[in-house]
Amino acid sequence: MGRRLPKNRKRLVIDACVARAAGETDHPVSSSCRKFLDTVLTICHRLVMTDAIRDEWDRHQSRYARMWRAAMTARRKVDRLDADPADNTAERINAIPMSGRKRKAVLKDRHLVEAALRTDGIIASLDDEALGILREILPPWRAIRRVVWVNPGRPEERCCDWLAAGAKPDKQRMIGHRASD
Repeated sequence: MGRRLPKNRKRLVIDACVARAAGETDHPVSSSCRKFLDTVLTICHRLVMTDAIRDEWDRHQSRYARMWRAAMTARRKVDRLDADPADNTAERINAIPMSGRKRKAVLKDRHLVEAALRTDGIIASLDDEALGILREILPPWRAIRRVVWVNPGRPEERCCDWLAAGAKPDKQRMIGHRASD
């Protein structure tokens, strides 16, 4: 999954929905997303940016997230990832039998999966629907089983504590995890 960082530092793919939600309100999801971003900044984790992720952030980030991203950039904690011309993620998705609605949802977020597969395998997103669909399509696409998916908007996931502990790929956070596992 690419170059290694020192222990307890991970490269995180953070969906633009987290950047949009991290506003300066007292709403619980907004507050949780702000705390998540602040924890990433202070713990020395890194932000992964592809062109697609950057474009999505540019369109949707809150003012707070824009300032946070500037601080990450100033501290050289943003890893730019060029597109992989050999990536066949869209073809893999299109080959999996699923409804058109599900296919559209997965294709919309495929850039997150692509980036995670090329780095430390961690996605932070509020999109539980996309996670559910990815779990459904696992049998034909085994590579995503070990990708970790965290939702900073869900207090029960204790994402900030998880980041502080080194963002280890806990089994229950992996896309391939089933409740009966």
